[in-house]
Amino acid sequence: MFRVDFHSHILPGVDDGAKDLQESTAMVDMLCAQGIESIVATPHFRAHRDTVRDFLDRRGSAAEMLKNNIHGKADIYLGAEVALEREISEIEDLPELSYEGTSYILIEFPYRPFSRWMIPEIECILYERHLTPVLAHIDRYAEFFSAADFNEIFMLPGVIFQVNNEAFQNRKSRGIVKTLIKNDLPFVLGSDCHNTENRKPNFDTARTGLRRYDMQPEALNFQHNFLKR
Repeated sequence: MFRVDFHSHILPGVDDGAKDLQESTAMVDMLCAQGIESIVATPHFRAHRDTVRDFLDRRGSAAEMLKNNIHGKADIYLGAEVALEREISEIEDLPELSYEGTSYILIEFPYRPFSRWMIPEIECILYERHLTPVLAHIDRYAEFFSAADFNEIFMLPGVIFQVNNEAFQNRKSRGIVKTLIKNDLPFVLGSDCHNTENRKPNFDTARTGLRRYDMQPEALNFQHNFLKR
């Protein structure tokens, strides 16, 4: 049903994800066992802590190490989980943080109540930088954002929503998924895996959860064709 993990922290030693190559390759094995064929590695990028060039150098070295040790078990694509900050849209090299080979970029809201500056910043990424924001683990903001906040976010034209697999285990986050499906809003799934224990690959959870819903074919097709665009 799903062949791509759109959000993962599998690269060794880059962020708070896989701590070393052994854990990284174990995570790849777990994803492959769950039917995943392509994995997008999206380590955290925070503009107030890092430069794009330094980040890309670290990410590239870790990705090369991983690819050399998984022997083609899965296709590894590169991206970044970009923290939404004021003026993030003005970073000159922002397009280099997009999903490899695409104009899609994974954007993470701050873990705090919704603020008015967030929507204009996303709109600048979309309209001025000509990048399509993929809003990371939108399901995880149920405790921070109000229904009105979500309505405003869901009305943003042209954005994509990324849902974490564990969203199907929680009543509030399941409500977010139901809204996406009901309104035919495009979304992709991600494990957001960080390790092999408490934040491990979990696509079996998503498959079980989605049996509850009448999934629209457009959503599934979008998942399958995402990296071909």
